[in-house]
Amino acid sequence: MKYQKNTFLCILLAFMLADCYTVSAQILYATAFDPATGQVRLFKINVATCEMCPISNLSAPSPYSITGTDIVVLPNGNILSINQSDGTFLFDPPNNTPIASFPTQWFEGAIVAPNGTVYLSGNVNNGLYTFNSSNNTFSLVGAWPPNINVGEMFYWNGVLYGNGIDFTSGQLVLIQIDVTNPSQSTIVQNTILNTGSGTASIVSGTGQGIYHITSVSPFQQLSLYDIPSNSFSLVCDLTAFPYNNIEGLTSLPSGIAAEPCLCITNAGTVTGGAETLCIPDPALVPYNNNATLDNNDLLRYILYSDPNNLPGSILATSNTPNIVYNPAIMQPNVVYYLGTMAGNNLNGNGNVDLTDPCLDFSNANATVIWRPKPTVAFSVSNTNVCVGTCKTLNVTFTGTAPFTLTYTNPASGNITQTFAGNSGTVQICPPPGTPSGNLVVSATALLDAWCTCQ
Repeated sequence: MKYQKNTFLCILLAFMLADCYTVSAQILYATAFDPATGQVRLFKINVATCEMCPISNLSAPSPYSITGTDIVVLPNGNILSINQSDGTFLFDPPNNTPIASFPTQWFEGAIVAPNGTVYLSGNVNNGLYTFNSSNNTFSLVGAWPPNINVGEMFYWNGVLYGNGIDFTSGQLVLIQIDVTNPSQSTIVQNTILNTGSGTASIVSGTGQGIYHITSVSPFQQLSLYDIPSNSFSLVCDLTAFPYNNIEGLTSLPSGIAAEPCLCITNAGTVTGGAETLCIPDPALVPYNNNATLDNNDLLRYILYSDPNNLPGSILATSNTPNIVYNPAIMQPNVVYYLGTMAGNNLNGNGNVDLTDPCLDFSNANATVIWRPKPTVAFSVSNTNVCVGTCKTLNVTFTGTAPFTLTYTNPASGNITQTFAGNSGTVQICPPPGTPSGNLVVSATALLDAWCTCQ
């Protein structure tokens, strides 16, 4: 019974490992140019859903670039990035600084064998190489057959293949590679595989097959290649994704988990400063037009009350930099913050998804205060005044002192007077000859410390 129980537990473990591998087997890595940042990025493609996202930036710092490269994920999770002109670089993603550089080692393709051996197709001495990740050394296994050059490589049914060129015929050819004696490698057939585009193989689990990237402007497609029929079948149309020149396709060795998506979403910045407005003038978000958005992102302009409680204190959202004053949710003489936010389009409804893990907000040093327009009221205990005498009127203001009041009556014309506080007096003195009747005193302009009312 004890032996049977242990056997049962082992079977369960085998199923769990198979399920984990099935998920990871659907992931491919590739490199592409991101026009939004001007950088070459490492990104992953889920072949089951056709979703892709950047996971690292590999084009900084200079002086190297990786345009036109192949990449290979090593059994320890590091990545070799190979370039036909700049050499070979070793990365530990998501860190974008090489942990080792080999400027004189130039290759065209790379792959990890099922037994963990790292093979590279060399365009120096035209041969098959191996890479030892324990001491970062390269070794030549052997030269290719005469007049043959091999580019991308892939495994199928335990056999290593390469797509290359037969310089004798000038044809693109599929080559079965002899890993013990590369000079005995043989041409299988002419092929439609492009030697300059990424090719990778998933050898087991869900999504197994030979994948090939076709990057012919304006189209970018991920396809499955069938050796017997020498044909492609479309897997993912990647034309709509904002990356150019997808290359360097590779699969992940068994047991290597895919890196998480890199958050490139950046809401940009706003120019700092305090803005004072008079109700109901709209506020203008001082956006610097420097956001970085991925293909599913939106940029929205926001007004919020607490920079330590974002997004919980957002009061207004706008598609334009103008934020309209809303007396139902905003108050006068209160400091509010202006900014931008960027994140995924929530269900395609035009709103930013506030649960997006890459949600980003701009800096919080642009503020606005709405001030109410000032008001004035006149009052007098006795409204009667005799011609040739003066009457004192009380004036009461709302707003922020000092106040400059311009008022008029038919007897004296326009008079401008300044008041240091929220109350004061004015005198009305109808001159001799003023006809009897009502004498109307009215304010024609009022200015407080912030706003003008006319």
